[in-house]
Amino acid sequence: MNNYNQSWITNGLENNHIVKCLEIISLVGKFGSLHKEQKYGEILESGGKLIPSALIRGVVDASISDYARYKIVIGYLGLKDELKNSPKTNQRMVSSLYFGLPTELTMSFGGDDRLTIRFHDSKLNKYFCTTAPRNDLIRRGTSTCSSLSPDLYRIAEELRNFIISQSIQGEDAVAEVSERQRMRLKRLLNIEGTDHELILCPSGSDAEYIPILIGLIRRQKLFPVDATTPPPSSTMEGPHVCNYSTAAGEVGSGTSAASGGKHFSALAPTGKSQTANAILDGFSSFRIDVRLYAARDDTGDVKGATEVLESVILTLTTHPTCVVILHVVCSSKTGLVVPSLAVIDSFHREMKELFAGRLVVVLDLCQLRCELRSVRTFTDKGYVSLITGSKFYAGPPFW
Repeated sequence: MNNYNQSWITNGLENNHIVKCLEIISLVGKFGSLHKEQKYGEILESGGKLIPSALIRGVVDASISDYARYKIVIGYLGLKDELKNSPKTNQRMVSSLYFGLPTELTMSFGGDDRLTIRFHDSKLNKYFCTTAPRNDLIRRGTSTCSSLSPDLYRIAEELRNFIISQSIQGEDAVAEVSERQRMRLKRLLNIEGTDHELILCPSGSDAEYIPILIGLIRRQKLFPVDATTPPPSSTMEGPHVCNYSTAAGEVGSGTSAASGGKHFSALAPTGKSQTANAILDGFSSFRIDVRLYAARDDTGDVKGATEVLESVILTLTTHPTCVVILHVVCSSKTGLVVPSLAVIDSFHREMKELFAGRLVVVLDLCQLRCELRSVRTFTDKGYVSLITGSKFYAGPPFW
């Protein structure tokens, strides 16, 4: 059992079901690298007096998901019914239950199947990276994701312990840490003290949903409809939002589905299963069209920007209540920015004047292959900027 759990128990919290739940989960995670037979025996020896053997066998079974293990323990302690009338403090403590797992396992939650670590065999994710420091892995710093460095693992471990200890005291530690991270990022990106907002997302693919929401909100503000006024005929035809994605085929694999407001993975950030390519809850009543444009032709030559920009103008003209999202990759996997930033700046100014803010420009900076100071320049122009830290910075995979 970890020392921080022992300190909670000696502080008179041994009868608190939530603390006991954290203790059980941490105990189970401690033996995650052992063979199943060893895990059963050693966990029973360490904590079997408090935990029924059937529960332990269910939780450490390598064939079930981490979310299932979590639900097994929650169900055993009866916390679901208890929480219906529980104070906010207990709810915050329950929100920290995931952090009772070892750091490397905690960091495999909260995303999609790309984060999932195959703890029962390779201890790697689908990209052969891990959330625990290892010397036997090739570091692919500018590739899809990176394994965690020893220094950052230590920082993550300290942060996990802080979140749990603060939650046990009734503090909303998750919200505090999130806000602290937002402020730090704002300073690094030189947008502190501005009106620019910074939204944290599980991944760059999840961040694709933000421009859709911005487009829908902007459309509602431009064309408000109340219950007593029937919408004009133009609002009943065509898309509500049309999302143009440039450099198709040179962006993340989930971009196409996410750009249309659909699930891009069969695993939700909550740990629950979902249907890939199915529309998200809340988006089903809207028509969201996706137009994909490759940056190169069949021979590999770079295509110009004329085709996509002419199509954007046609959509804005043909569908007068549609908001268009122009998603520009800066830069693609082969180093392209198509259309160029100079063309985008000129086009945005012209469309803003002609179509009253119905064009939303999104710059995909997820690889951050640009100068850091450029982010402030882009946001000052009103562009939405998408950034991830998983590729070059040795951060946790896809975080």
